Amino acid sequence: MSGSTGADLQPTQVLEVAQRLTRDVGLCVLTTTGADDWIHARVMQPFPVDPDLTLWFGTSPSSRKIADMAHDAQATATFQSADGSAYASLSGRVGLVDDLETRRRLWRSDWTQYFPAGPDDGYILMRMVPDRIEVLDFANGVAPPPYGAVPAAVVRSDGEWAITHDA
Repeated sequence: MSGSTGADLQPTQVLEVAQRLTRDVGLCVLTTTGADDWIHARVMQPFPVDPDLTLWFGTSPSSRKIADMAHDAQATATFQSADGSAYASLSGRVGLVDDLETRRRLWRSDWTQYFPAGPDDGYILMRMVPDRIEVLDFANGVAPPPYGAVPAAVVRSDGEWAITHDA
């Protein structure tokens, strides 16, 4: 990926960083807002990201994050490279998916210790469709001016991504 720190930054560069980090980083921090208006953050292990950057998470229907979604369906998932030189923050709406076939497809066998009935009971999926993505990637030069003081950001409108300067 060729770097860009100026006005020639393209949405594809931001999306490439987000794709790489969501693919290569095994864990993220998922942030939600509770009914008490406190920000709640927790480490999550998402499933492999969809080509359109949709994120999938498995959880218990009785978890705090599910209660948070009932209050405010907006969430942010943040991924950081192992060396700390890049991050991607994906924000969007979360919907719940309780379809048994999808739960079985998006299941990790090592989660049986948390969900003894497996994906068939006590397990639900969260599907997050991002509509805003922020990234900084110093190693690949994706850092708008002033260098690294603000992230490169894109927003999705009508299915198209565009650079935004409101970061």
